[in-house]
Amino acid sequence: MSLDQATIANPPISVVETPNLALDKVADPQLVHAITLPIPAVLSGTTSPPIEKVYSDRIKLVAGARTLDLTALVPGNITPDTDFTGLKIQLLQFTSPENNLADITITPGASDGYDLGGAGMSVTLSPGDTIIFALNDNAPDVGPTDKEIDFAGSLIDDIDILIVAG
Repeated sequence: MSLDQATIANPPISVVETPNLALDKVADPQLVHAITLPIPAVLSGTTSPPIEKVYSDRIKLVAGARTLDLTALVPGNITPDTDFTGLKIQLLQFTSPENNLADITITPGASDGYDLGGAGMSVTLSPGDTIIFALNDNAPDVGPTDKEIDFAGSLIDDIDILIVAG
């Protein structure tokens, strides 16, 4: 399997505002608020950062918890198992489906935690929330001691995951 490209909306959020300035001679100007990501809008194996592998799935928490091992990802669809060993996570998206019963907290794994934002990183998603990380080759390499992401929530909640590494 070959990963061709990943496309990113850049900027991911763009907001246009027309303030009411009550100008006499001209129409009120439009202001655009946006932050451009420091990565290309299309990533491939030859861009910086590079990408080589992808994983996506909806995983179910078991008894309110789940550990994702980045060296042994088994998807629930037709793609083969994925091992990110030696690669850096470049793009990561977590979505808590709207029908979840409770918040889901995401942290580095307890034993061999993958530090997305440092060892103390913790993100809580309420039902319907999404978070996207664009790491621009700054994440650690996945390996024996940097490989797990933990999820904690209610008994049977799900989390949608998209990971791109290179």
